[in-house]
Amino acid sequence: MAAYCVSEGMRNLRKTICHFYRTTGMILAVVCVLFALPPAGFSAVLYRSYVVKYDRGWDILCDAYRVQKDDWVYKIFRQKGEISSSDFREFLSIFKRLNPHIRDIDRIRPTQNILIPLKKLEPGTLPGQSSGVVTIPFVSISKVSEILESHSEIYRVKEGDTVSKLIAGRFGSFGTRSYREGLSLFKALNPDILNLNIIRTGQNIFLPDPAMRNEPWYHSLFDAHGDIKGEKGAAEQIESERVEAYGTIPTQDEPTPLYETAALLDATLLNKGTYFFPRKSNGDFELDLSRFPVFEMENGKRIVFRTSGDGLGIDMDILKSRWQEVEVVTLQAEASIEQILEAVFSARDQQHEKENVLSFTDHGLHITVRAQWIKAKPVDNDGKSRHICITMVENSTQQTPKMVSRYLDWHGIIIRDVLKKKSASLETKNPENPKFVQPDVTVLASTDHRVFVKGLMQALGYAYSENVSITFPYAGIQVEAVSNMVTTGNGNDFLVDFGDLYGDAAQEIEKTGLGMVRVSRQASLDEATRNILTALDATYAVDPLFIAAARPAEFNTVLKVPGYLVSRPGARDILLSSVPLHNRLLQFLNARDVKVVLTGLGREL
Repeated sequence: MAAYCVSEGMRNLRKTICHFYRTTGMILAVVCVLFALPPAGFSAVLYRSYVVKYDRGWDILCDAYRVQKDDWVYKIFRQKGEISSSDFREFLSIFKRLNPHIRDIDRIRPTQNILIPLKKLEPGTLPGQSSGVVTIPFVSISKVSEILESHSEIYRVKEGDTVSKLIAGRFGSFGTRSYREGLSLFKALNPDILNLNIIRTGQNIFLPDPAMRNEPWYHSLFDAHGDIKGEKGAAEQIESERVEAYGTIPTQDEPTPLYETAALLDATLLNKGTYFFPRKSNGDFELDLSRFPVFEMENGKRIVFRTSGDGLGIDMDILKSRWQEVEVVTLQAEASIEQILEAVFSARDQQHEKENVLSFTDHGLHITVRAQWIKAKPVDNDGKSRHICITMVENSTQQTPKMVSRYLDWHGIIIRDVLKKKSASLETKNPENPKFVQPDVTVLASTDHRVFVKGLMQALGYAYSENVSITFPYAGIQVEAVSNMVTTGNGNDFLVDFGDLYGDAAQEIEKTGLGMVRVSRQASLDEATRNILTALDATYAVDPLFIAAARPAEFNTVLKVPGYLVSRPGARDILLSSVPLHNRLLQFLNARDVKVVLTGLGREL
């Protein structure tokens, strides 16, 4: 087992574990108890591996589980992470998408491997998240028996008792894996019993509590044979957990343009074997898939490819009599991905009007997506429509930022930007992501004009002083009043009056050359903001547009944000957004060196 120096290793280990459990929302009482104990000079580390899958804009932390006898789905789902507890319907939808081999969730079989979604993760939250497996040290102990003692009970042996009978009664029949695990636990709890065939009446022994099998760390105690891991090296533990949880990823040959195009369209490529179609005369019509490959689309449509000048005919009548919807597309030899896509969509557009624009509104934020090709996917089980948007780009710098593509994926728009000069760059299941950083965003209170204006000035970086004494001449005498001062640093200081200056006092103050912004009680926050920006002589754009990718706008994603984009020479631009923005978009804007201030301008007081 791996050893850690107490002074540094244990500190780092505790920090990692606390971060993980804060992130996942899971709590292991045993871990907390053990960390409260004085650490030994060297400690053993137990690991737990979780699978990370990509699903519609989110990384999903999953528990890899092998179905046992008498299991049913709702039994397994019980106490399984925050998604289930917060939105069970969403939890079921994610479960179905992550486990496409489970066609009926009411029918699962022993030995089936399934993934239980536990929690949505921001990209880069956990170390190694982009690899698809995160391995977390969840407990540190000097001996494995320490974690077991709190999950055991003292039992006085009765006449006729045997170890095998006691374990079988708690963990299952002799010979099963569960029985072997129970026997291993018994050995660890009773190291003084050297011969398991000999226990004496009246002897006190420790029996493992079978309820510990419901603990999330339980399976980490055992190796593949059901034995306590004991002194196995940490690296070997991690690798065995990875193989069990994630499986072996098969290697593939270099994909062909036809294969990659099928993947872009979520179609199945059939390019091996032969279809035989019976005919009344001239024998069967044979469709050699190695010469006439076929795309099977998600909606049941089939596309048959032929090469121009091949001299081979295709009996369309017989194909249409057997296949409800079929098209034949002619390709040039060695066609590229772009040429294949153009041929496929040209055949489709002969029957349907070409569409290359999608748009939607999210809490007032307006999003427009333009792509070279847009394909509608079949409506999913939740009744939601989804679209694939494909665009050829010159290089990786022109691809849509991951934060934006993940946000769009959550809203049913799948962005697939394909590199022209190399193989297609598909959206990977576990795309590389930087470490998650909390977005830099300021939220202004919008319940009171005074509070709002003060927060706005601070967000814009200007000094704002409340209840400043102002003296000015009035009717031949010096009069003193109280108001609020904005110091700009360029000599254009001004006051903000919330109706505290009565009569013509405001006009008299303005005669002295001091600017004045009046914010009446009836004024909207939007009106107050515009007046202040004008007084600041700020350069700003109303309802600014943000282009997602560094490429021409012809095929790009454009975000129209209600509010104001304030440009400041030598400093970051500031977006005063009147609508809430998703974390993904906040991170995208921060990466563009834009500081976001959520103002709530759309709300009236």
